[in-house]
Amino acid sequence: MAAEAMRHSTEGRSVDRRSKFVSRHGWHGTRPPATLHAMVLDEVNRKEEIMKKLFAYGGIAASVVLIVFGAGSIGLGAWGVNQVRDDLAREQIVGGDDEVFQAHGIAGARIDTGSEAKQFAAVMREHTLAATDGQTYATIGRYLDEKGNPTSDVTKAEIGANGQPVENPLRQLWVTETALSTALNTAFFAERVAVFSIIMGFALLLTGIGFLVITLGGALGVAPLPRRRSARSGAPATTS
Repeated sequence: MAAEAMRHSTEGRSVDRRSKFVSRHGWHGTRPPATLHAMVLDEVNRKEEIMKKLFAYGGIAASVVLIVFGAGSIGLGAWGVNQVRDDLAREQIVGGDDEVFQAHGIAGARIDTGSEAKQFAAVMREHTLAATDGQTYATIGRYLDEKGNPTSDVTKAEIGANGQPVENPLRQLWVTETALSTALNTAFFAERVAVFSIIMGFALLLTGIGFLVITLGGALGVAPLPRRRSARSGAPATTS
C-alpha cells in the first residue's frame, strides 16, 4: 500500500509540473500539441547552455588569475635575486687565500651570490673558533684578570685606566662575527626565497595556461580538441 501511494504521489507531481509548463506556454486543451516534446527539450537545452557558459567564463577568469599571479611571482622572484646579488657586490667582499677559503671553494672569489655568502659566513665561523680555541661566545670569560686570563668573576678582573673591569676582546670578536655571518646568511636565505618564488610562478603560469586550454576546448569549443582514430577504420573518431 505504501509503495502504491508513493507511485501515485510521484505521478501526481509529474502531471502537475507538465500541466504548469503547458499552461505557461498557452495550451489549455485536453491534449498538448505534438511540438510539446520539442519545446521541453529546447527549454532544457537553453538552461544547460546557460550553465555551460557560466562554468566556461568562470574557468577563464580562474585561468587569467593564475596566469597573472604566476607572471607576477616570476617577476618578483627575479627582482629579488638581482637585488640580493647587487647588495652583496656593493660590499666588495673578496675571499682570502688560506686553506679554509680553499676548502669552501671561494679563495680569491668576489662574493656576489647567496651561495658564496653562505660559504663566507662558514669560513668566518671557523676562523673565529680557531682564534678562541674552539670556544663560543657563551663559554668565553667576560673579563681578563691581571695575568690576562679570561674570567667571569668581576672581583678577579683587572681594573683598567677608566676604573672599569677589562673586557675580554675575544667576546667582541664573536659579536662581530655573529653580526656579519647573520647578514651573509640572511642574503643566502633571501636569494633562496626569490628562487622559490620563480619556481612557484612557473608552476602557476603553466597551470593557468593548461586550465585555459581545457576551458576553451572543452567548455566553449573555441580551441578544437585532438581526435582519436578508430581502431578498425583508422578514421578520426569525434569526441562528444
